[in-house]
Amino acid sequence: MVQSLEVQGHKASTLAAYETTTSAHLAPYFGDRPVHQITTEDVEGFIASCTAKGCAPKSIRNYVGALHAINQMSVGFLMSVAGSTDRQLDPNDVAVLDAAD
Repeated sequence: MVQSLEVQGHKASTLAAYETTTSAHLAPYFGDRPVHQITTEDVEGFIASCTAKGCAPKSIRNYVGALHAINQMSVGFLMSVAGSTDRQLDPNDVAVLDAAD
C-alpha cells in the first residue's frame, strides 16, 4: 500500500503515519477483512472503540483518514482491474472479489 501512495506523491511523514496507523490501530480492529467489505457501521464501531480507549479526536480523524486513503487506493486498483472508469463497483465485481477471499 505504502508504495502505491508514495507514487501518488504523499510525503514520507504521511506514509510513515499510515504505516503506524495501519499496524497499531486499523489491522488490530478490522483484522483480515478485505477493505471493500468494511461498512459505515464498521467504521462507526472503530471510532467508538478508539473513543472508549481514550484516543484524541484528532488522532481518530487521522486514523479514519488513513483508512479512507487505503479504501480509495483499493477502489482505484479494482477499477483498473475491472476496466471501469467510474468509481462504483458493479455487484458482479463485488461478488467476484468476495469469492476470491
